[in-house]
Amino acid sequence: MAWPYFLDCARYFAPEEDGCFDPLELLRGDLEVEEEPPSGLPPAFIRFAHHSYAQMAGAEADSCPWRVLKRTAARCPEVARTYSIGRSFDGKDLLVIEFSSRPGQHELLEPEVKLIGNIHGNEGGRGELLIYLAQYLCSEYLLGNPRIQRLLNTTRIHLLPSMNPDGYEVAAAEGAGYNGWTSGRQNAQNLDLNRNFPDLTSEFYRLASVRGARPDHIPIPQDYWWGKVAPETKAIMKWMRSAPFVLSASLHGGDLVVSYPFDYSKNPLQRKMFSPTPDEKMFKLLARAYADVHPMMMDRSENRCGGNFLKHGSIINGADWYSFTGGMSDFNYLHSNCFELTVELGCVKFPPEEALYGLWQHNKEPLLNFVEM
Repeated sequence: MAWPYFLDCARYFAPEEDGCFDPLELLRGDLEVEEEPPSGLPPAFIRFAHHSYAQMAGAEADSCPWRVLKRTAARCPEVARTYSIGRSFDGKDLLVIEFSSRPGQHELLEPEVKLIGNIHGNEGGRGELLIYLAQYLCSEYLLGNPRIQRLLNTTRIHLLPSMNPDGYEVAAAEGAGYNGWTSGRQNAQNLDLNRNFPDLTSEFYRLASVRGARPDHIPIPQDYWWGKVAPETKAIMKWMRSAPFVLSASLHGGDLVVSYPFDYSKNPLQRKMFSPTPDEKMFKLLARAYADVHPMMMDRSENRCGGNFLKHGSIINGADWYSFTGGMSDFNYLHSNCFELTVELGCVKFPPEEALYGLWQHNKEPLLNFVEM
Protein backbone atom coordinates (compact mmCIF):
# COMPACT_ATOMS: atom_id res chain seq x y z
CA MET A 1 0.00 0.00 0.00
CA ALA A 2 1.29 3.49 -0.84
CA TRP A 3 0.97 5.70 2.23
CA PRO A 4 0.19 9.37 1.47
CA TYR A 5 2.00 10.87 4.50
CA PHE A 6 5.63 10.42 5.43
CA LEU A 7 8.15 11.64 7.92
CA ASP A 8 11.85 11.79 7.16
CA CYS A 9 12.89 8.17 7.82
CA ALA A 10 16.51 9.01 8.51
CA ARG A 11 15.57 11.47 11.23
CA TYR A 12 12.48 9.99 12.87
CA PHE A 13 12.67 6.22 12.33
CA ALA A 14 15.28 3.62 13.08
CA PRO A 15 16.98 2.31 9.92
CA GLU A 16 15.40 -1.12 10.33
CA GLU A 17 11.86 0.27 10.28
CA ASP A 18 9.95 -1.15 7.33
CA GLY A 19 8.46 1.72 5.36
CA CYS A 20 8.22 5.37 6.27
CA PHE A 21 4.72 6.50 7.14
CA ASP A 22 2.94 8.27 9.92
CA PRO A 23 1.60 5.48 12.19
CA LEU A 24 -1.24 7.74 13.35
CA GLU A 25 -2.56 7.63 9.79
CA LEU A 26 -4.28 4.33 10.58
CA LEU A 27 -6.34 6.02 13.28
CA ARG A 28 -6.87 9.33 11.59
CA GLY A 29 -8.16 8.48 8.13
CA ASP A 30 -7.65 10.81 5.17
CA LEU A 31 -6.39 14.28 5.99
CA GLU A 32 -7.63 17.03 3.72
CA VAL A 33 -4.97 19.31 2.25
CA GLU A 34 -6.46 22.36 3.95
CA GLU A 35 -6.41 20.79 7.44
CA GLU A 36 -3.55 21.13 9.87
CA PRO A 37 -1.85 17.91 10.97
CA PRO A 38 -2.94 16.71 14.44
CA SER A 39 -1.05 18.15 17.37
CA GLY A 40 1.84 16.16 18.77
CA LEU A 41 3.36 15.29 15.41
CA PRO A 42 6.88 16.49 14.62
CA PRO A 43 6.92 19.62 12.44
CA ALA A 44 8.56 17.59 9.65
CA PHE A 45 5.18 16.42 8.42
CA ILE A 46 5.09 16.19 4.63
CA ARG A 47 2.24 14.96 2.46
CA PHE A 48 3.85 13.25 -0.53
CA ALA A 49 1.12 13.77 -3.10
CA HIS A 50 0.44 15.85 -6.20
CA HIS A 51 -0.83 19.30 -5.23
CA SER A 52 -3.09 20.69 -7.95
CA TYR A 53 -3.96 24.37 -8.02
CA ALA A 54 -7.62 23.52 -7.40
CA GLN A 55 -6.74 21.47 -4.32
CA MET A 56 -4.58 24.25 -2.94
CA ALA A 57 -6.92 27.14 -3.77
CA GLY A 58 -10.31 25.72 -2.84
CA ALA A 59 -13.13 28.26 -2.67
CA GLU A 60 -10.76 31.14 -1.94
CA ALA A 61 -8.77 30.94 -5.15
CA ASP A 62 -8.39 34.70 -5.52
CA SER A 63 -7.08 35.29 -2.03
CA CYS A 64 -5.36 32.07 -0.98
CA PRO A 65 -3.80 29.92 -3.67
CA TRP A 66 -1.22 27.31 -2.71
CA ARG A 67 -2.38 26.94 0.87
CA VAL A 68 0.44 24.54 1.69
CA LEU A 69 3.02 27.24 0.96
CA LYS A 70 1.17 29.85 3.00
CA ARG A 71 0.74 27.38 5.85
CA THR A 72 4.46 26.56 5.75
CA ALA A 73 5.40 30.24 5.86
CA ALA A 74 3.01 30.76 8.78
CA ARG A 75 4.85 28.06 10.73
CA CYS A 76 8.18 29.81 10.21
CA PRO A 77 7.37 33.55 10.11
CA GLU A 78 10.86 34.50 11.31
CA VAL A 79 12.48 33.05 8.19
CA ALA A 80 9.73 32.61 5.57
CA ARG A 81 7.07 34.49 3.64
CA THR A 82 5.05 34.00 0.46
CA TYR A 83 4.52 36.46 -2.37
CA SER A 84 3.22 36.43 -5.93
CA ILE A 85 5.32 37.41 -8.94
CA GLY A 86 2.27 37.69 -11.20
CA ARG A 87 -0.48 35.59 -12.72
CA SER A 88 -0.73 32.98 -15.44
CA PHE A 89 -2.71 33.53 -18.63
CA ASP A 90 -5.76 31.97 -16.95
CA GLY A 91 -5.30 34.13 -13.85
CA LYS A 92 -3.59 31.71 -11.44
CA ASP A 93 -1.11 33.22 -9.02
CA LEU A 94 2.56 32.40 -9.54
CA LEU A 95 3.27 32.03 -5.85
CA VAL A 96 6.77 32.00 -4.38
CA ILE A 97 7.88 31.04 -0.88
CA GLU A 98 11.03 32.77 0.32
CA PHE A 99 13.42 31.77 3.11
CA SER A 100 15.98 34.09 4.68
CA SER A 101 16.95 35.59 8.02
CA ARG A 102 15.06 38.74 6.99
CA PRO A 103 12.19 37.73 4.71
CA GLY A 104 11.32 40.37 2.16
CA GLN A 105 14.65 42.17 2.39
CA HIS A 106 17.78 41.93 0.30
CA GLU A 107 20.86 42.16 2.50
CA LEU A 108 24.09 43.45 1.05
CA LEU A 109 26.34 40.59 -0.16
CA GLU A 110 23.76 37.94 0.75
CA PRO A 111 23.41 35.64 -2.29
CA GLU A 112 19.94 35.30 -3.81
CA VAL A 113 18.95 31.88 -5.19
CA LYS A 114 15.80 30.80 -7.03
CA LEU A 115 14.46 27.35 -7.89
CA ILE A 116 11.64 26.94 -10.43
CA GLY A 117 9.36 23.99 -11.12
CA ASN A 118 6.88 23.14 -13.87
CA ILE A 119 7.97 25.53 -16.61
CA HIS A 120 6.48 22.67 -18.62
CA GLY A 121 3.15 21.81 -17.02
CA ASN A 122 3.27 18.11 -17.93
CA GLU A 123 6.46 17.53 -15.94
CA GLY A 124 4.69 16.75 -12.68
CA GLY A 125 6.52 16.07 -9.43
CA ARG A 126 9.22 18.66 -10.06
CA GLY A 127 7.17 21.44 -8.51
CA GLU A 128 6.22 19.04 -5.73
CA LEU A 129 9.92 18.75 -4.84
CA LEU A 130 9.99 22.48 -4.13
CA ILE A 131 6.90 22.22 -1.93
CA TYR A 132 8.60 19.41 0.00
CA LEU A 133 11.83 21.42 0.16
CA ALA A 134 9.93 24.38 1.63
CA GLN A 135 8.38 22.17 4.31
CA TYR A 136 11.75 20.56 5.01
CA LEU A 137 13.58 23.89 5.38
CA CYS A 138 10.91 25.18 7.75
CA SER A 139 10.74 22.06 9.92
CA GLU A 140 14.51 21.54 10.12
CA TYR A 141 15.01 25.20 11.01
CA LEU A 142 12.54 24.83 13.88
CA LEU A 143 14.25 21.62 14.99
CA GLY A 144 17.59 23.42 15.25
CA ASN A 145 19.35 21.68 12.35
CA PRO A 146 22.65 23.65 12.23
CA ARG A 147 23.12 23.10 8.49
CA ILE A 148 19.68 24.51 7.65
CA GLN A 149 19.95 27.35 10.14
CA ARG A 150 23.30 28.35 8.69
CA LEU A 151 21.89 28.14 5.15
CA LEU A 152 18.87 30.33 5.90
CA ASN A 153 20.98 32.81 7.84
CA THR A 154 23.42 33.32 4.96
CA THR A 155 21.34 32.85 1.79
CA ARG A 156 18.01 34.18 0.51
CA ILE A 157 16.16 31.31 -1.18
CA HIS A 158 13.10 31.72 -3.42
CA LEU A 159 11.03 28.67 -4.48
CA LEU A 160 8.48 28.89 -7.33
CA PRO A 161 6.82 25.45 -7.47
CA SER A 162 4.80 26.11 -10.62
CA MET A 163 5.67 28.55 -13.37
CA ASN A 164 2.98 27.01 -15.58
CA PRO A 165 -0.07 26.20 -13.40
CA ASP A 166 -2.43 26.31 -16.42
CA GLY A 167 -0.49 23.62 -18.27
CA TYR A 168 -0.16 21.59 -15.10
CA GLU A 169 -3.94 21.42 -14.68
CA VAL A 170 -4.28 20.07 -18.24
CA ALA A 171 -1.67 17.40 -17.59
CA ALA A 172 -3.05 16.48 -14.16
CA ALA A 173 -6.51 15.95 -15.66
CA GLU A 174 -5.12 13.03 -17.68
CA GLY A 175 -3.76 11.46 -14.51
CA ALA A 176 -0.25 10.86 -13.23
CA GLY A 177 1.51 8.06 -15.02
CA TYR A 178 -0.79 8.38 -18.04
CA ASN A 179 0.18 11.81 -19.29
CA GLY A 180 1.90 11.94 -22.65
CA TRP A 181 4.85 14.02 -23.68
CA THR A 182 2.87 17.01 -24.92
CA SER A 183 -0.44 17.47 -23.04
CA GLY A 184 0.00 20.43 -20.70
CA ARG A 185 3.59 21.13 -21.74
CA GLN A 186 2.65 24.59 -22.99
CA ASN A 187 0.75 27.36 -21.27
CA ALA A 188 -2.87 28.31 -21.95
CA GLN A 189 -1.75 30.37 -24.95
CA ASN A 190 -0.15 27.29 -26.49
CA LEU A 191 3.32 28.75 -25.88
CA ASP A 192 6.33 26.73 -24.74
CA LEU A 193 7.58 28.96 -21.94
CA ASN A 194 11.12 27.62 -22.29
CA ARG A 195 11.22 28.91 -25.87
CA ASN A 196 9.52 32.22 -25.09
CA PHE A 197 12.40 34.28 -23.66
CA PRO A 198 14.40 36.79 -25.70
CA ASP A 199 17.17 35.28 -27.81
CA LEU A 200 20.18 37.02 -26.31
CA THR A 201 22.54 34.18 -27.21
CA SER A 202 22.67 35.19 -30.88
CA GLU A 203 23.47 38.73 -29.76
CA PHE A 204 26.21 37.39 -27.48
CA TYR A 205 27.85 35.58 -30.39
CA ARG A 206 27.72 38.80 -32.42
CA LEU A 207 29.15 40.93 -29.61
CA ALA A 208 31.89 38.41 -28.91
CA SER A 209 33.35 39.20 -32.33
CA VAL A 210 33.28 42.97 -31.78
CA ARG A 211 36.44 44.37 -30.27
CA GLY A 212 35.84 46.14 -26.96
CA ALA A 213 32.16 45.11 -26.70
CA ARG A 214 30.90 43.80 -23.38
CA PRO A 215 28.77 40.68 -23.91
CA ASP A 216 27.11 40.78 -20.48
CA HIS A 217 23.92 42.37 -19.12
CA ILE A 218 22.60 42.31 -22.67
CA PRO A 219 19.39 44.35 -22.96
CA ILE A 220 16.15 42.95 -24.36
CA PRO A 221 15.78 43.93 -28.02
CA GLN A 222 12.72 46.03 -28.80
CA ASP A 223 11.51 43.74 -31.57
CA TYR A 224 11.08 40.95 -29.00
CA TRP A 225 7.98 42.70 -27.69
CA TRP A 226 6.38 42.64 -31.14
CA GLY A 227 5.86 38.90 -30.79
CA LYS A 228 3.64 36.91 -28.40
CA VAL A 229 5.09 37.11 -24.89
CA ALA A 230 3.40 35.00 -22.23
CA PRO A 231 2.41 36.67 -18.93
CA GLU A 232 4.35 33.91 -17.16
CA THR A 233 7.49 34.89 -19.09
CA LYS A 234 6.96 38.57 -18.29
CA ALA A 235 6.53 37.70 -14.61
CA ILE A 236 9.85 35.85 -14.53
CA MET A 237 11.67 38.74 -16.21
CA LYS A 238 10.16 41.25 -13.78
CA TRP A 239 11.10 38.94 -10.90
CA MET A 240 14.70 38.81 -12.10
CA ARG A 241 14.88 42.59 -11.99
CA SER A 242 13.51 42.66 -8.43
CA ALA A 243 16.43 40.77 -6.86
CA PRO A 244 20.08 40.25 -7.81
CA PHE A 245 19.87 36.48 -8.28
CA VAL A 246 23.24 34.77 -8.64
CA LEU A 247 22.15 31.12 -8.82
CA SER A 248 19.10 29.38 -10.25
CA ALA A 249 17.79 26.01 -11.38
CA SER A 250 14.78 24.92 -13.39
CA LEU A 251 13.48 21.41 -12.61
CA HIS A 252 12.31 19.26 -15.53
CA GLY A 253 11.41 15.69 -16.46
CA GLY A 254 12.10 13.52 -19.48
CA ASP A 255 15.70 12.48 -18.89
CA LEU A 256 18.31 12.25 -16.14
CA VAL A 257 21.01 14.87 -16.57
CA VAL A 258 22.04 18.38 -15.51
CA SER A 259 22.31 20.76 -18.45
CA TYR A 260 24.03 24.14 -18.44
CA PRO A 261 24.32 27.08 -20.91
CA PHE A 262 24.64 27.80 -23.66
CA ASP A 263 21.52 26.05 -24.91
CA TYR A 264 21.70 27.72 -28.33
CA SER A 265 24.43 26.60 -30.69
CA LYS A 266 27.12 28.88 -32.07
CA ASN A 267 26.12 27.50 -35.44
CA PRO A 268 22.29 27.56 -35.75
CA LEU A 269 22.44 25.08 -38.62
CA GLN A 270 23.88 22.41 -36.33
CA ARG A 271 21.40 20.73 -34.01
CA LYS A 272 24.22 19.66 -31.68
CA MET A 273 27.35 21.70 -31.13
CA PHE A 274 29.37 22.23 -27.96
CA SER A 275 28.83 25.92 -27.18
CA PRO A 276 30.42 26.94 -23.87
CA THR A 277 30.02 30.24 -22.08
CA PRO A 278 33.06 32.19 -20.83
CA ASP A 279 32.19 30.65 -17.44
CA GLU A 280 32.32 27.03 -18.62
CA LYS A 281 34.39 25.85 -15.63
CA MET A 282 32.01 27.43 -13.13
CA PHE A 283 28.94 26.00 -14.85
CA LYS A 284 30.47 22.50 -14.79
CA LEU A 285 31.29 22.91 -11.10
CA LEU A 286 27.68 23.91 -10.35
CA ALA A 287 26.27 21.07 -12.44
CA ARG A 288 28.48 18.55 -10.67
CA ALA A 289 27.36 19.90 -7.30
CA TYR A 290 23.95 18.48 -8.19
CA ALA A 291 24.81 15.40 -10.21
CA ASP A 292 27.63 14.07 -8.03
CA VAL A 293 25.36 13.60 -5.00
CA HIS A 294 22.32 12.30 -6.91
CA PRO A 295 22.23 8.50 -6.48
CA MET A 296 20.56 7.76 -9.81
CA MET A 297 22.74 10.17 -11.82
CA MET A 298 25.77 8.43 -10.37
CA ASP A 299 24.39 4.95 -11.11
CA ARG A 300 26.88 3.47 -13.60
CA SER A 301 24.36 1.25 -15.39
CA GLU A 302 24.03 2.13 -19.06
CA ASN A 303 20.51 0.71 -18.96
CA ARG A 304 19.27 3.28 -16.48
CA CYS A 305 17.30 6.36 -17.43
CA GLY A 306 19.71 8.76 -19.11
CA GLY A 307 22.38 6.10 -19.49
CA ASN A 308 23.74 7.84 -22.56
CA PHE A 309 24.98 10.71 -20.34
CA LEU A 310 27.26 8.50 -18.23
CA LYS A 311 30.36 9.39 -20.25
CA HIS A 312 29.67 13.05 -19.43
CA GLY A 313 29.22 12.38 -15.71
CA SER A 314 25.48 13.10 -16.07
CA ILE A 315 26.12 16.73 -16.95
CA ILE A 316 26.16 18.31 -20.41
CA ASN A 317 26.41 21.60 -22.23
CA GLY A 318 22.88 22.27 -23.45
CA ALA A 319 23.73 22.97 -27.08
CA ASP A 320 25.86 19.83 -27.16
CA TRP A 321 22.69 17.90 -26.27
CA TYR A 322 20.31 19.72 -28.60
CA SER A 323 20.19 23.36 -29.60
CA PHE A 324 17.19 25.64 -29.10
CA THR A 325 16.60 29.34 -28.79
CA GLY A 326 14.52 31.40 -26.35
CA GLY A 327 15.47 29.34 -23.29
CA MET A 328 15.26 30.66 -19.75
CA SER A 329 18.79 29.60 -18.72
CA ASP A 330 20.61 31.48 -21.48
CA PHE A 331 18.45 34.54 -20.80
CA ASN A 332 19.21 34.49 -17.06
CA TYR A 333 22.93 34.32 -17.69
CA LEU A 334 23.16 36.96 -20.42
CA HIS A 335 20.63 39.46 -19.10
CA SER A 336 21.41 39.40 -15.39
CA ASN A 337 24.56 37.27 -14.86
CA CYS A 338 22.52 34.68 -12.92
CA PHE A 339 23.94 31.17 -13.35
CA GLU A 340 20.99 28.89 -14.13
CA LEU A 341 20.98 25.13 -14.70
CA THR A 342 18.34 22.90 -16.26
CA VAL A 343 17.93 19.78 -14.12
CA GLU A 344 16.25 16.76 -15.72
CA LEU A 345 15.10 14.51 -12.88
CA GLY A 346 13.83 11.35 -14.55
CA CYS A 347 12.43 9.81 -17.71
CA VAL A 348 8.83 9.68 -16.46
CA LYS A 349 7.24 13.03 -17.20
CA PHE A 350 4.41 12.83 -14.66
CA PRO A 351 5.22 10.20 -12.01
CA PRO A 352 2.49 8.53 -9.92
CA GLU A 353 2.13 9.53 -6.29
CA GLU A 354 3.83 6.39 -4.98
CA ALA A 355 7.03 7.53 -6.74
CA LEU A 356 7.11 10.98 -5.12
CA TYR A 357 8.76 9.98 -1.85
CA GLY A 358 11.59 8.29 -3.75
CA LEU A 359 11.93 11.36 -5.98
CA TRP A 360 12.31 13.50 -2.86
CA GLN A 361 14.86 11.14 -1.30
CA HIS A 362 16.95 11.21 -4.46
CA ASN A 363 16.89 15.00 -4.80
CA LYS A 364 16.87 16.37 -1.25
CA GLU A 365 20.66 16.33 -0.85
CA PRO A 366 21.39 17.50 -4.42
CA LEU A 367 19.03 20.47 -3.96
CA LEU A 368 20.65 21.46 -0.68
CA ASN A 369 24.16 20.94 -2.05
CA PHE A 370 23.38 23.09 -5.08
CA VAL A 371 21.87 25.95 -3.05
CA GLU A 372 24.89 25.87 -0.74
CA MET A 373 27.09 26.65 -3.75
